[in-house]
Amino acid sequence: MRGRNREDGFTLVEVLVSLFIFSILASASLGVLANSIRAKTAIETHNQRLQALAITRILLRDDLNHTVNMAPSGPVGATRPARFRLGQMSDGVLLDFSRTGHDNPGGLERRSDLVHIRWLLQEHTLVRESSVRYNTPENTASIRQELLQDVDEINVQAFDGQLWRSEWITAEPPFGAPNLPSLVRLTFHTTDGRELEQIFAVEADQ
Repeated sequence: MRGRNREDGFTLVEVLVSLFIFSILASASLGVLANSIRAKTAIETHNQRLQALAITRILLRDDLNHTVNMAPSGPVGATRPARFRLGQMSDGVLLDFSRTGHDNPGGLERRSDLVHIRWLLQEHTLVRESSVRYNTPENTASIRQELLQDVDEINVQAFDGQLWRSEWITAEPPFGAPNLPSLVRLTFHTTDGRELEQIFAVEADQ
């Protein structure tokens, strides 16, 4: 029986078997690569969400720690009646109040360090709005920050020292309470079914 000549090359069966093995290895490699990409994307999304949540918490704590019991002036200098509002409002506003601590580096501008703050939930996104100047008409453009996305609902409550209340207005009686709440609680419900609760102290200049 004559031996196989090295110059004969591979048979068709050998080529087909080699291609079959190569296709299996390539498919396995692609599967591993796809899983790695999905895992990386999931980790990046999770980290971005954690970062957004951390920034949101810092801003909420800073705002509520510098709340003041006063309202900015409205059009033609008329004072707005509510100095602090909390609750599910028709315009999507969850919190509406004034705070101190507005930066004025070097005192270059002749303006107050007060700023009007609103926190809103719009289209599943938590938004913070701050006024450019304190006493401005209500329709004046403000600085808008979109902070936390994929939020289905936010429940806000104020603590009066004894009970948690779903609505709070600080205003001259009988239009509201004369003082600010001592604590504010926000419960976030995300679109993926998660729930997160945060409680902040209202350390205000009463």
